[in-house]
Amino acid sequence: MWLLFQSVVMIAVGCTGIYYKWTPNNVALGIIMVFTAWWATRMVSAFLSWCRGTELARTDRVTVLCTACVVAALVVLRQHTLGLP
Repeated sequence: MWLLFQSVVMIAVGCTGIYYKWTPNNVALGIIMVFTAWWATRMVSAFLSWCRGTELARTDRVTVLCTACVVAALVVLRQHTLGLP
């Protein structure tokens, strides 16, 4: 099941990278696809562990914290790009 999830994430990132041309070359796109699939798997795994009530490992807590920081930075960047307050 995880392999199917990772494949879907990689295909989605690859298709958006090809359509919007936001990568300089195919190697960079491949690296971003693999990293995104790994990251999404870690996030879903951490969320499911949290839902089950099991204690999150230290690496899962760090992953969740880093994700929250990245999302906050992207929101600020988008607001700055669009000129929003």
